[in-house]
Amino acid sequence: MNATPDEAGPHHQPNESASERSNDAQRPPHEPGATAAREFARRAEAFARGLPGRLDEQLKAKPYTVLALACIASAAVGVVLSSRVLRSVLTTTLTAAALEVARGVVRGNPARARAT
Repeated sequence: MNATPDEAGPHHQPNESASERSNDAQRPPHEPGATAAREFARRAEAFARGLPGRLDEQLKAKPYTVLALACIASAAVGVVLSSRVLRSVLTTTLTAAALEVARGVVRGNPARARAT
């Protein structure tokens, strides 16, 4: 199956794998997905920064609801950590995520390290 220059992208190198192209930091800004990924990362960062303040507001407004949600979350963490299968799945997932972050840092790509 031969790809035309439009399908492969104008900056595609013949020996470049598809996994190397999935990184948005390597994409020129005019390619689709580059700005969408940056916008998503910006919104996620803004959400994470505002979370402590929103949690404090909710704790003051609805203390029993927040306490119930904390108990449910603690029970869910307890179930995951008490099961060998779920614990191994969690460990595998966190290891894969840590490896991706480390690869992004080693390759000098802080955008990928920050997004994962």
